Amino acid sequence: MGFLKLAASLLLMPMLSACAEERMTPYYAKSDVQPVVVERVDDDRIAMRFHVPPESMYFASGVNYEVDGASLRVVIDRCGIQGNCDTMVKRATPLAESRIAEVLVPFRGRRVTVVYSDQEDSLDL
Repeated sequence: MGFLKLAASLLLMPMLSACAEERMTPYYAKSDVQPVVVERVDDDRIAMRFHVPPESMYFASGVNYEVDGASLRVVIDRCGIQGNCDTMVKRATPLAESRIAEVLVPFRGRRVTVVYSDQEDSLDL
């Protein structure tokens, strides 16, 4: 029985890794979502605000993230207007006239890296 569990978990690992990589795919260039502001809200969360670009078939649904110790990597997720969207932290709706979205991400560390399709920006909180 133990061998079967081990074999099943080894088979699932590549699928879980592929899901994580897909989630962390950056869709927006830095200039598309500026201004981006990241600040600590409390000991357990950060707030991230960003501009939601106008699109007809897609929308900036929120963010996906990875935590590695005291570091956080964040990408702004893009979803089609029709279909399934599994963004980890969805933005608040409805979107204000300013087109600025805010999300709260659970994070206790210090280093935050925002990943764009054309570059990465890191800051220490």
